[in-house]
Amino acid sequence: MYLYVCYHDPVVGVDRSQTNGRGVLREWFEIDQQTEPLTGREIELCRVRLRGRHYELYSPQNYLDPQINELDFRYRRRARWRPWKTVRVGVLDNAEFEEFNEEIDRSIDGLGDLVESLDGLYPQLHGVREIDRLQMGRENTSLTFFIIESRPDGDLESQRSPSEIAHHYDALYLGSAWQNILLNEVQIRLLRDYIEAGGMLWIEVPQNAERLPILSSLESIYGGKQDWQDLDRRHPVRTQPFAFQRLPAGEALEPIQFKVLGDILLCEGLLSLAWGVSFPLELDRAEIRAAQELGINILNFFQYLREQKHFSNWK
Repeated sequence: MYLYVCYHDPVVGVDRSQTNGRGVLREWFEIDQQTEPLTGREIELCRVRLRGRHYELYSPQNYLDPQINELDFRYRRRARWRPWKTVRVGVLDNAEFEEFNEEIDRSIDGLGDLVESLDGLYPQLHGVREIDRLQMGRENTSLTFFIIESRPDGDLESQRSPSEIAHHYDALYLGSAWQNILLNEVQIRLLRDYIEAGGMLWIEVPQNAERLPILSSLESIYGGKQDWQDLDRRHPVRTQPFAFQRLPAGEALEPIQFKVLGDILLCEGLLSLAWGVSFPLELDRAEIRAAQELGINILNFFQYLREQKHFSNWK
């Protein structure tokens, strides 16, 4: 549960009571709570993981590692100007291959490291720290996404349509767990519907890999009518907000490469391994910083592109 402060625009009634009779509007702030992750429009006071029927809240014994029913202040920020924009990424999971669960967890940890770096490196962009796990499937006769949220008392599953997922997330991420998988017909149709609704995909594969099955599957989303294109040197992924003349080196000690196919961004090189301390690679600070800045460029690009699509679809 999240406890937060939010601002409400004043609503002037017929009696103009909120103007104090002097033509001055009174601003209203409210303390509220919800179970859904915050969007960046609110100021978080604390959060708490609840268990049991009769909730008793306690101060944390360890402020760096609060336990069940203990107040968690780790994500509380000082009040300040609201970030200009907010970005949210989900990780695609494959329920048919449980052996890849650890790789999915690593993807979530890596994205979490990247989102945490935003406050220090680019505070104009707020990242939602809760990285959701999404599965694709069929419910009765409808194709749907299943959002899996981890809770202390068990995972919580909810269903969303492709258009709802496109509205809720700036991009869906496919990590190394997908590289040798051929998508089935249901998954291809779901991802096609998601992209047509304005969604974007972000896939990361190792360097110098042979032709991977997942790339052929993604190409079939566009019916084989489009080809992968290299990014121009002035593409936002390479220039905004951080400029790169030469991209960081990947695991094969060669510069990471990017390609695009419609609304799919391909990263050739395991950039996510270098976003923080989740993986013991013994990188120096300059290497981590470069990887974080490039990752922030990717998040910023997805947020910008989603915003432009929203404007173009406005009526």
